[in-house]
Amino acid sequence: MLRQQGADGEKVADSIVAMAAMKLNEEDPFVRAFTDGYTRIVIYPARGLEAIEDPEVYARERRRSSEINRAALHELVRCKNQGYLVLVFPAGTRYRPGVPESKRGIAQIDSYMKRFDWVCPVGIGGNLLHVNPSGKMREDWTNEDVLVYKVGELIDAPSFRAYHRAGAPEGVDPKQHVVDQLMAQLEEIHEEVESYRRPLLEQAAESP
Repeated sequence: MLRQQGADGEKVADSIVAMAAMKLNEEDPFVRAFTDGYTRIVIYPARGLEAIEDPEVYARERRRSSEINRAALHELVRCKNQGYLVLVFPAGTRYRPGVPESKRGIAQIDSYMKRFDWVCPVGIGGNLLHVNPSGKMREDWTNEDVLVYKVGELIDAPSFRAYHRAGAPEGVDPKQHVVDQLMAQLEEIHEEVESYRRPLLEQAAESP
């Protein structure tokens, strides 16, 4: 879509570096064939350790995650200093209807915000790729849909973090509170997008 917007769109598209979990690289060669088409920084998400019960496996994977994430942080800073735009999906996963926790932003997003002066929220309405309940990404399925994107107002990251960390309720992780407020802004954008998208869906359904 960006590349259809002329020279400026091309420049933005070429400047985007996405944060991507290891799953996209390691789960399936078929999936990696698609992800290799995008510039990305690979991270080991914290939730990847939560399901490990074997102490030895956990210790080994924890060391591995630390190495991967240190390298990712170094690359993130390098990309920032070279003027790249870093794309992060703050829930760390794709939303699944009926699974509300899949829509909550992860606390680690606060650490990303800490390293940048500005954050630009983008809402997306519509979905071309549905999550298969099996959990295997190669078994997800595509469908036609109407997609609408909306870019929100720029957020002054240091001021946003300072304000919401100071206002975190007692007993609530300040990092999580910052991210929850960010997600609330994204939800507002999403609701606006959906109000615009619904009539388009109705028009598409009526078209021969």
